[in-house]
Amino acid sequence: MPPFSHSQYGNRVLCELSNNEIESARLSEPYDQKVFDLTKSDIPRNLIPVENKDDIDSDFDAQASSRALVSQFIDLTESDREDEDYLESDVIEEDGQDEAPEPTGTKSRPIFINVTEDPATPLRRGRLIRNQPITSPLEALEEFKLYGLKLERGTCVEFQAEDTRDFLLINTIYRNTETSQISFRGLHLRRQKYTEGLLPKQLNELVLCLDLDEDDIRPSFTQAQIDVPLENIVTVRTLKLTEEIFPLHSFRVGIHLTKDQPDYSTSRKTISNHGKLVCRYVYTRVFPSSDTRSSGKRAIESELRSVRGGEFDDIVKSQPIKGKHRSSPQLSQSQRMKGKHKSFLQDSHQTSRERTLPRLLRKAPPVTYASGCAGAGGDCTGAALSGARVKYAWDKDEAALTSLGSNHPNTRLYQVEAKDFPGNQDAKIAHTDILHLSWPCQVFSPAHTVEGPQDDENSAAIFGTYEKIRTSEAIVHMQENTAGLFRRHPGYFGVAIQEIVRAGHNVRWKVVQFADFGISSSRERLIIFSARYVERDHPLPKFPKSTHGKPGSGLPLHRSIHDAISGIPPNATWHLTEHEGYKLSAPFTIPREPYDARSMMAQCITRASPDLWHPNGKRRFTPREVAMLNGFPVDYTFYGTSKTKVLGQIGNAVPPLAWQHFVKACVATIADFRAAKIDVTGERIATRLEGNISTSRKPSGGFSLSKSVKRRSIYVLGADTPIQSIEKDELPSKRVKKATRAMVDLTLDDD
Repeated sequence: MPPFSHSQYGNRVLCELSNNEIESARLSEPYDQKVFDLTKSDIPRNLIPVENKDDIDSDFDAQASSRALVSQFIDLTESDREDEDYLESDVIEEDGQDEAPEPTGTKSRPIFINVTEDPATPLRRGRLIRNQPITSPLEALEEFKLYGLKLERGTCVEFQAEDTRDFLLINTIYRNTETSQISFRGLHLRRQKYTEGLLPKQLNELVLCLDLDEDDIRPSFTQAQIDVPLENIVTVRTLKLTEEIFPLHSFRVGIHLTKDQPDYSTSRKTISNHGKLVCRYVYTRVFPSSDTRSSGKRAIESELRSVRGGEFDDIVKSQPIKGKHRSSPQLSQSQRMKGKHKSFLQDSHQTSRERTLPRLLRKAPPVTYASGCAGAGGDCTGAALSGARVKYAWDKDEAALTSLGSNHPNTRLYQVEAKDFPGNQDAKIAHTDILHLSWPCQVFSPAHTVEGPQDDENSAAIFGTYEKIRTSEAIVHMQENTAGLFRRHPGYFGVAIQEIVRAGHNVRWKVVQFADFGISSSRERLIIFSARYVERDHPLPKFPKSTHGKPGSGLPLHRSIHDAISGIPPNATWHLTEHEGYKLSAPFTIPREPYDARSMMAQCITRASPDLWHPNGKRRFTPREVAMLNGFPVDYTFYGTSKTKVLGQIGNAVPPLAWQHFVKACVATIADFRAAKIDVTGERIATRLEGNISTSRKPSGGFSLSKSVKRRSIYVLGADTPIQSIEKDELPSKRVKKATRAMVDLTLDDD
């Protein structure tokens, strides 16, 4: 073991680091695959088979000769991934590089086609499982003393990682009886400045990092722990886990450190090395498998949320997380310190009339939805299909708003620039349950290769997220944007997340393929969900599961071009029989190559998609057909002075058919939380109630009863919590019993 020595700082332990590197074994084998040269097949290169719609952006150099033929259709190029885990999903991202080559067309290279009927695999498929139970030759230790320093469960230590110094909240200490090697297992924490711009760079502010594997069924805090050998331990640090907002509990309380001080650099270094650490956030990344995670690929889903009260009490028993002074970002520091603001946790968990049985038995109000940069109303239509009430929408395009209003007559419309809403009007008009913002995305798109006059304005719009969320007082916030924002512009993406977190919201994001949700065109998009945790805690909605897939997925097959356009009536607007019919479907002088519409899917529908052509190869698609490919209802009304204007509205719109599933997930979360069917973590609560009771959650995870109300039994269902039953006396009132039975029926139906 390397020699250790005390430093001049007393508690700090210095050590010589080991240079040995451990390489984990890769035990899995790829699926059998076949290689097809699509350049020699009979399939036109402007389309993609429905059963193999790997949506690969045109990130490769192209042969100029093929650009005219395929520039408006799916790019059937080869992915640079060779692992089958990436081939079986349409939404897996690029190889993790921040900047990919600019797309200039397509490249004639073969593509791997996954011909496996069922790519589903059992847990791990024989792969090496991390964080296995401590068994022989390993033995667990209660504590370990290092030159007078006591290391035990709940101790925070600083350790030397590959590129920097990170931190470990110790959960287990163990020794290898064969080699006498001492190791520590626990939760991994990093400084906020290493979160790729997701959080501001604030001194001694940490984030808890959880890297999870989709094929690992163990609890998050179990599988995400890391192992650190003794020789990598640097020192013991003081850590505060809290759900209170910055700067409470940090070293800044009572200390004024400014850059104009002569000893600023020395003081800052001392604080960094020995000062108090605070962790307020948990950053979770989900990977398809351990192979994906260890290879450095990007996560398929991520979440950044506030630390929850009590969730680390099992590890840090001496420092329970308290949330009695959680406050709004709008409160001053003096107000927070004096505790004059209303307690957030008490407000969201205390007994209230909203949680009483008569309140729960009333018909719940509809969930309201509002849209910013709404365009022609694709997202509003999806929201209406999900059951939400579309309250208002704003956009600067008059023609697009006219289209929206003609289909949503009860929605308030505002033709304004993003920065001007709500302006001098009554701020209450902006209040809504769900706020969706679809900021201009052209500048972030992989297809954006030439600078435009509005690039600066469009890219700066994303900085208005905080203001719009705070003004709307939204419970849930949604964003839909190009996947290029996440993959190619990490700086702007970090700003987008920071704006949401600054507004007091927990947030999760994922790149999804809208074809997996019912539309007949390939459209890969970044989806962001957030839910407020400041002032009024609310569960974060989960992403919906795919509704369509490839053969072997167990889902209905992806919808083809034929599925989308075959049901259009001849008299549909912006179609064949209008007075401008010839212009809308002008025949080609030289017919294009026909294709089988029943087995093909169109490329991503954008505002620049006028050259998509009909399966017969004789003409282009009409605007109505393009709208159907993008998931609009067949009777949706579009207003515009030209075909180009209408195609622009369609291409810029969020596909309603797919979007309804995402809004429905948010609506269900809000409705279930209002009805006390789920708690603030999103876990379902199944209750049998008899009496006018309050089911307000306590920070400890229990429930409270008002003194005048009695309950017969209550069942709490959680992911890691056994069913609990609490028996109470019978109710004295027949009137209350009758009302209670109705509530029981509603609860059981929901199960």
